[in-house]
Amino acid sequence: MATPKFDRISIELSQRINDAVASAATDGTVSANARTAYINKAMFKLINDMWLAVKGDKKLFAQIFPELVVTRDISFSTATYTIASPNLDFYALLECLFTSANLLSVVRNSHEYLLIKSGKIEQLTPSATKPYVVEASRTIYALPTTTFASAAATISFIKQPLITTSGAF
Repeated sequence: MATPKFDRISIELSQRINDAVASAATDGTVSANARTAYINKAMFKLINDMWLAVKGDKKLFAQIFPELVVTRDISFSTATYTIASPNLDFYALLECLFTSANLLSVVRNSHEYLLIKSGKIEQLTPSATKPYVVEASRTIYALPTTTFASAAATISFIKQPLITTSGAF
């Protein structure tokens, strides 16, 4: 699924390599598919380089690439949401608002999930008024699980430049 910006990049690339084409879908000496693959690789390299430059700081990354931040509605089932279509472009969770309670959750790091779930550390204990969400292994967990077992939520996250329904370039 091409976009106007992507089409302009493809046409510009074809001109810079002396293989000018009239549209992004037109083959020159270099095929349109080859140009698309090259542009996708370059785009992912840029995004990866910037992710490394900000050392994984999600908020700073979102300031650099605000066009990669999206907001979508999801539904938790048994206090979990497994990343699936139409969210296959998901990369990193930024925020989660439980819409039924109009309650903003605290996004915790994935390595804290078992500590939070165990409830043995008082500072990491979620409540019905201060819920936590943790993304680990492409699943978002809502805690406490008894309160948010079947909750509706709006999440904002950093997306990858992929097709939302298939996860393809």
